Amino acid sequence: MRNLLVVVVQAFVVLALLCSCASARDVLLKANADYSWHDVFFVDSKTGFVVGDGGRMMRTGDGGKTWQKLSTGVARNVRLTGVWFFDRENGLVCGTLGTLYRTSDGGKTWKRLGAFGAELEDMAFCGRKVGYAVGLSGRILYTHDGGMRWVETRRRTGRMLLGVACRGDSLAWAVGLGGTIVQTADGGKTWELQDSGTSTILMDVCFVDESHGWAVGMDGVIIHTVDGGKTWLAQESGAKHEFDAVRFVDERTGFIAGQESIFLGTVDGGKTWQKEILIDRDKWFYSLFMLDAKSGYACGKDGILVCLP
Repeated sequence: MRNLLVVVVQAFVVLALLCSCASARDVLLKANADYSWHDVFFVDSKTGFVVGDGGRMMRTGDGGKTWQKLSTGVARNVRLTGVWFFDRENGLVCGTLGTLYRTSDGGKTWKRLGAFGAELEDMAFCGRKVGYAVGLSGRILYTHDGGMRWVETRRRTGRMLLGVACRGDSLAWAVGLGGTIVQTADGGKTWELQDSGTSTILMDVCFVDESHGWAVGMDGVIIHTVDGGKTWLAQESGAKHEFDAVRFVDERTGFIAGQESIFLGTVDGGKTWQKEILIDRDKWFYSLFMLDAKSGYACGKDGILVCLP
């Protein structure tokens, strides 16, 4: 009976979050801009960062009420695709043209971390030391010193990798074109292919522990694993949109965002999903960050940045 009560409460929270989406349009950072935001990251409930086209970056210190433009020094032809901060002062950004920059003063100044050539599409860290960046032609970079020095690993695929997630000091997964999933168990030194069970492009991946993970992609594809990726099984949401971002806060509670500003939530590990269109069908979410099961942020096409709820 207690377990049933917990599930009912969780379902109510997610449903409340979805129903409150109508108010989200009142807290847009900007809409109908000639650029897009590609990633959003919050250190805590107050301090957050968003990055996008033309090397653009902004910071908030009041939970998104106001935003300050930051100068990264990145060329205007660079699309910033990933942002990650360890605390309010120390963080990194990645992007096209092999862009990798680091800051130690909250984004006021930035240091380039080398020339890595091809574009990078995503980055993820576990703790303050171990991190990964992935991108074009199966490129994978890893760091064991908080991003000061990056090493390129031997490629296990020539297909573009679009999303990466990690757990602990040694485990990470990356997903991309053709349903590709690669996994490392030694902190990025070596990678092995996993059988995703799909040839559809996978856009993003999320793990809540060493066993439970989800990946999403084109045509409404959702796949789930309970054994660290040894086996992946399909889940159905009833939507056939492109899903670009997935975030779970625990084994049961998760969210997906993507094409036509669609937003989905689950409280049973993905067995069932509730869905809502947040803004307009001509908008598109590229990234999603959840502070917890009750609040988060989504950003994307035409400069949209939405606070949930």
